[in-house]
Amino acid sequence: MQPCKNCGEIVQKHFCAHCGQRAEEERIGIRALIHDIPHAVFHVDSGFFFNAIQLFKRPGHAIREYLQGRRKPFFHPVTYLAILLVVNLFAVKITNLHYYDETELLMMSPEEVSFIMEYDASQWWFLEHTYLYMLIAIPVCSAFCYFFFRAFRVKYNFAENAIIVMFTIAQGVLIQSTLYLLFGWIKNGPFIRGMEIVNLMMMAGYATYAFYQVIAPRKNKALVVLGSFGGGVVALAIMLASAYLLLAISEMM
Repeated sequence: MQPCKNCGEIVQKHFCAHCGQRAEEERIGIRALIHDIPHAVFHVDSGFFFNAIQLFKRPGHAIREYLQGRRKPFFHPVTYLAILLVVNLFAVKITNLHYYDETELLMMSPEEVSFIMEYDASQWWFLEHTYLYMLIAIPVCSAFCYFFFRAFRVKYNFAENAIIVMFTIAQGVLIQSTLYLLFGWIKNGPFIRGMEIVNLMMMAGYATYAFYQVIAPRKNKALVVLGSFGGGVVALAIMLASAYLLLAISEMM
């Protein structure tokens, strides 16, 4: 037996019963330092990559398991979303993503140039202020989902619907970040704008898939697919409307 190096309590076995620290902590070496970096940044052991995999393979089922109490393997949805928003901003910064290219601007009229530049500026504003419009979008989207799922006899409270929304948004952001990192290097305005349309379609499709699995229908599956698609589109529309509302408010101030 020996005192815990963290809290001073006597350690009976391999871990301190008071604070949970390992009884025999060795000196930190290069190998240990490198090993601990992912845990310190992402808490990998707590499920960051588990989230990413499960929310792609079986999103609705995984979310229902989380809501039913299987929490330990998962990364907390708030932190998961926050990290992915930072990754998303990093993706557009590192690729210097823009929704136009200099060559096409030379062939446009002054009005078209003004329009496309304003569009590009607004998209960058959204990316740099995502955390602000999320404060509007998440509660509104959660309120919508509260009534949406109840229409299919799936009765979650407001907080549980907020969990569904945050997990769904986070995975949508991961889809977006992946597209940016793969194709954001291409300096072609029409291609990048087309990629943004594909991105929105993929996010709506993912939300449909997640909502369908959350409902987990045993009958009337075609009707639930259509309903889930409508729910996914409305949820995405709420996100976009929240962003443009906040932009309009900022321009009036």
